[in-house]
Amino acid sequence: MNHNMTRIGLYIERFGTSLAMGIFFVLPLHFKSLGWDETFFGQVYAVGAIGTIFTIVLSAKLIRQFGFGKVAPLGSLLYTIGCLLYFIFDRSHNIYGYYLASLLQGAGWGLTFTVGPIGIASTLSEQDDTNRAYYFILHSAYTALGAGVASVVIRLFTDYLGLKVEHLFILATLSTAMSCLVSARVAWKNESYKKVQVSDLSVGSELLSVLRQPSIYFFAMIFFGACIYTAVITLQMTFAALKQIDYIVFYGFYSLAIVLARFIFSKTLSKIAVEKSLPFLILLLTIGVGFLFLAVYSPIFYALSASLLGAGYGLAYSLVQGEAVRYAQPILRPAVLVYFSLCYFLGVYLFPYFAALIATKFSYETLWFALILIGLLYFSVAVYFYKVVRKNLELTRSI
Repeated sequence: MNHNMTRIGLYIERFGTSLAMGIFFVLPLHFKSLGWDETFFGQVYAVGAIGTIFTIVLSAKLIRQFGFGKVAPLGSLLYTIGCLLYFIFDRSHNIYGYYLASLLQGAGWGLTFTVGPIGIASTLSEQDDTNRAYYFILHSAYTALGAGVASVVIRLFTDYLGLKVEHLFILATLSTAMSCLVSARVAWKNESYKKVQVSDLSVGSELLSVLRQPSIYFFAMIFFGACIYTAVITLQMTFAALKQIDYIVFYGFYSLAIVLARFIFSKTLSKIAVEKSLPFLILLLTIGVGFLFLAVYSPIFYALSASLLGAGYGLAYSLVQGEAVRYAQPILRPAVLVYFSLCYFLGVYLFPYFAALIATKFSYETLWFALILIGLLYFSVAVYFYKVVRKNLELTRSI
């Protein structure tokens, strides 16, 4: 299979899995209809972090032992099983079943999210930093596209067709099953997958080696970005229901902005110095959070908030990922992508619980203010790296 077909297959896999992930944004509202609040959703969602950490930490060892081609489709398979369990246990409202389903979804999405960029990287040369950033941007764009389509699907199924949430769970299961089949087809006799190598260090030694790389600053950045993203996205339906505004305005404009920004501006962005573009994009997404305060006054402010968040977060994420790889030794780049994903998912799965506590104990306005502070911290780390750390690296290399 040639490199273009490999990348197309990975795009399809990412879209199918993210479509299923987007469908499960309905969980907070669904749980509220069953008598639980956002904090219960946060608890269930946080269990996914256990599965994520487990598969991400073991992913390098699995790749070394079984080969990348055999490991690559496993993430979609685990996510499919998790979706199916949600359907099975939701019929009896089994609390422990929800936890188990979330555990498997976390394991599956964590592995898929980790091996996908490694698969993309396997089709590129080690020196091709410009194209690496571009293809990372395209690959991650399908995550937003799938989630955006999911919001339309939720509205279509529940409001217009009158179907139940359990039918959405069936659709999510079918979508990830398709992703698994595509991933397996891509992996079958794929020569670029056979060439994937990861460091043969132990997990502990590997982690210490990775932590010595300048990439750790980008680990911190992606963690902060993930906290903002997951709080806004996962709790948006309950926020909209509370304020009596239309969530599809947010998800629609968010997804449109993130997809258009990645497809239209990714080439242009790759020609601009990252030390200029990345801090700007972080400020953009932080301002987007600020406009959520005004969402109750007009759909225009709601759409503007979503658009700024989508464009800022979507482009910043891809740049941060590309920079994390760029500032790592070539032999450690697969491991850097693994731990990059780990930092991302720690934010994605654990922060919603704390976000839900803030929203329920205080207010959603308090939550948005907290996210603005996180955004400013995100910005500060980016500026510090390029103004201080990178200059020190350049001085060290010149000596």
